[in-house]
Amino acid sequence: MELGHDGIMHAIHDPTSDAPMNEFDCPTCTAPGLVVTSQNILACSYCGSSFQHDRITCPACRSLNTPEAENCARCGEPLTLISQVMLRHGGSGFDPLSLRQSRARAAELKERGEQASLLRMQNFLEQDRRREQAVAEAEAERSREQKQLFKLMVIVGSIFILLVLIVTTWQLLT
Repeated sequence: MELGHDGIMHAIHDPTSDAPMNEFDCPTCTAPGLVVTSQNILACSYCGSSFQHDRITCPACRSLNTPEAENCARCGEPLTLISQVMLRHGGSGFDPLSLRQSRARAAELKERGEQASLLRMQNFLEQDRRREQAVAEAEAERSREQKQLFKLMVIVGSIFILLVLIVTTWQLLT
């Protein structure tokens, strides 16, 4: 099995071989391992049932198509052998039309996710700007405090020198 570019599982199977397709059980007897014959017909090796229609039912829209049709004439859905088997099994969980709708919604969800990511990034950048502004304000405050401390030290130093001069002058006069 391989997921094709169209988003549908396709069988990777050599139609000339009688290798079993273990992915599907026979809808008649529920034995595992349908076999694809050289005429590209599914056959059960256990009960002998074969599965081929005169018309192919589209698994997406359920309209009938000719056996030669590769795509549904109504909705364009690929009419693969795997699609036919899935339809025979009741098609549970198999609706390529809803898969396409989900893919269309995925683009919308991706866009929403990108917008939310962009909004989060803008919030982070705003927080970072505020943090940098707070750091700059704290640095400016520290610089002001250091200047005030320097002025105070100059004043105290000047007073000390003045006192030393006064004391020295007094001692010389006495």
